Amino acid sequence: MLEYTLFQPGGFLNYLAAPQKTTKHITPLGLHIDFQNARVLVVDGHLDDPLTFTAVQDLGAVVARAVEFEGEWPVIGGISGNRNSIGELLQLGEKILGKKFEVERIPVAALEAGEPGTSWLPGLDHPSLSSLPEEQKPAVAKQFWSAYLLSTTKGAWTVSDEWNRLLPDLKYIGTEEFLTEWWGKWKN
Repeated sequence: MLEYTLFQPGGFLNYLAAPQKTTKHITPLGLHIDFQNARVLVVDGHLDDPLTFTAVQDLGAVVARAVEFEGEWPVIGGISGNRNSIGELLQLGEKILGKKFEVERIPVAALEAGEPGTSWLPGLDHPSLSSLPEEQKPAVAKQFWSAYLLSTTKGAWTVSDEWNRLLPDLKYIGTEEFLTEWWGKWKN
């Protein structure tokens, strides 16, 4: 019998270290919470919406264990390394960096119109977008980040925990542990 599972790790925890490269094979893509510049984009009224982040290393560990797993694979294979809200990430960032973050709130209507109207947007510097002409990047960034931020309000980045329950002995890299490792040295 052929088995399959849809491994769903949520977002990569490693992206929270951008622009630092935390693994050999993953190029970081900046997110709406920018630890390097102590700033965050928040959808107005959605500071406490949960997001799932799983370290790439933990995803690899789950896949390796799944290959040897004796039981039946779940069709939906959620991997919930960490579940944090933007508000929690903001608090962790301020604690670890020792300074306040600049918070920009964006109305849902602005995102639905594809016009976030913010003073900054995360870059689109990623190998998957290397063929995109430079003059198109600002317009594409507005659409991409508008859609991404709207998706966070609908729970698109919160995944289930099927593999956590099937592999209860597996330990995941914690959000605070990860952020302290990568950003603790930047504390002012």
